[in-house]
Amino acid sequence: MNHFSTLNNRRQSPEKTIDHSITVKVHFISSQNFYFNFNVIDDNMDYIGYSIYQRTFIGNHSDFNSLGVQGEEPIEVLPQFLDIVESWADACSEMSSTPLGTTIHFCDIARNMLDEFIIEPWLETVKQRTFRYPFVPGFHIAFRNEELPLAPGFPETFKYTMDVCKKLKVDACVLHAPMIETNDTTNDWIDLMLRDDIIEAMRENNTILCWENAQDTPARYRLLKNLLEWRECLVERLDRTGNTDLASRHLFCFDTGHFILSMQRDGASQDEVDQYLPEFGKLVKVFHIQTNDGTRDHHLLPFVPYSSISSVKTKQDVDPVRFEQNSALALQYLKVCDAVAEIEGRHVHLEIDAPHTIDDVVAFYRRYFQG
Repeated sequence: MNHFSTLNNRRQSPEKTIDHSITVKVHFISSQNFYFNFNVIDDNMDYIGYSIYQRTFIGNHSDFNSLGVQGEEPIEVLPQFLDIVESWADACSEMSSTPLGTTIHFCDIARNMLDEFIIEPWLETVKQRTFRYPFVPGFHIAFRNEELPLAPGFPETFKYTMDVCKKLKVDACVLHAPMIETNDTTNDWIDLMLRDDIIEAMRENNTILCWENAQDTPARYRLLKNLLEWRECLVERLDRTGNTDLASRHLFCFDTGHFILSMQRDGASQDEVDQYLPEFGKLVKVFHIQTNDGTRDHHLLPFVPYSSISSVKTKQDVDPVRFEQNSALALQYLKVCDAVAEIEGRHVHLEIDAPHTIDDVVAFYRRYFQG
């Protein structure tokens, strides 16, 4: 039996709403009003889900193959990805101590791809769908070096991204910190984020910016300590400039695989784990859950069977012992963040490459929720 046929049969028709649900009116920039059926959202709800990359839509179908997605056009595959994340919530909702919602993040998709191939099919998909779980979209801004903060392309990339986030009603947008070092990187980056056009773009929507810990060895902001210090200075400047309300919209994305590389490959201080991770975890809105063997950014699902990894040509360098150990470390770091969490509506979300099956993902989430 086709997996997606089974899932689709369980979905309710658009005319019906689930018990104890409410109807939420969502206004898109097109001025059309669409209606979605959402469960009543608990304040402590977390959202589980998945990142879809540009490569997924331009011929690299390894993610499609891993998850059994059929078809190629966005209008065909996007409903299937929504079915998949809802199937994960089905499997995990009874194990979670909080209610669960679902999320999909669009990751590093170029402007022409979004404008020509993604936005309209996505809006049509959500217009036609009755969601069985609360759903929030996520986004990852383009992160080529020339588009990072302090690089020439950042302002236009940021303003375009904020416009897309408004159209798609994005809850959280992940961004990379600067790679460029200046004589005063911290204050130069703050000056950039306080520019009138950047502030204006932020005020056009309610999207939360989530600054991610980097994975590049020379990157200043692979260290949680430096990101925390930057945000503290940013909040002070926002207060002084009459923009205090925007402080709560500058939060963090914690990438478990990047943190492992920072500790193991790049020799970060143990203070990163003992002192700064608990402080960082308080302000995490989005998780990029993934792992590696401590040598490079493999983006593997923690605990996925090694036999699956070794069958992929680009992953055959993965050390099986280190991978298993680091899968446990990724889970340990997540638990540190859970213990101190102060942010509502976190995206406990996977940013992973193939190989992984639906069953592999469910097995990971079960391990996470069952402690």
